[in-house]
Amino acid sequence: MITDQILSQEAPVIKHTFEMSGLGKAPFEIVHPKQHALALGQIFYCEHCGTVIKNRNFIKSADGKISVVGIDCLKKTGDHGLVAGHLRMKRELEHERREAIIMENTAKREAEEKLLNGGLTNADLISALMDQRETLCSDLVENIEDHFVISKLSRHGFEIEMKHQAMTGKPFTPNQLTVVREICAKKASGARKNSKKYLSALENVSTYVDDLQLTLNSHADQLAAINNKIYQLRQL
Repeated sequence: MITDQILSQEAPVIKHTFEMSGLGKAPFEIVHPKQHALALGQIFYCEHCGTVIKNRNFIKSADGKISVVGIDCLKKTGDHGLVAGHLRMKRELEHERREAIIMENTAKREAEEKLLNGGLTNADLISALMDQRETLCSDLVENIEDHFVISKLSRHGFEIEMKHQAMTGKPFTPNQLTVVREICAKKASGARKNSKKYLSALENVSTYVDDLQLTLNSHADQLAAINNKIYQLRQL
């Protein structure tokens, strides 16, 4: 009978250590300091034991109460969730600290760049140069797509390769120039190689081929200058 009475009694409820010290209802969780900086900004002692602390841990109870506790008291609770939360918050705060340093250094660097670049950062200059490069390439295609030499390079194989090379702004090599002249001369004359008509056409088409090569060389020089500026800015 006595045994049955003992078994029927409810087991005593073990309260959380922080709950017993008036920090609110369990369970507790670690929260970010910024969520309550105004309300608890002046508290630099453990609200559980009263000891002055340097590194504060902010906890929130189930009923919404925010408290400051020291790491020793937090660990002594045996609350693994709070300990894990402390470690997680420590990592997050360290990440925020590093990010703040990076942002501060970036802002300082950009301010210095603007003084040197007339109000523009190096990133702004790079972006403008990339736009300039894109415009340069677009203008080349527009300028040479109806060129006499381009119109003659129509057969699959070498001719299409040379056409593509020109449209992408790459000058011809000396050997390529010779073959392109011969192709244009043969198509312009409709005669066999080294015939009088062919040789006359070769002299005429050479002017067009040289003109195209001059355009490609100029484009390549301008493109190289832009790319060099971008490279130098990226090294700063």
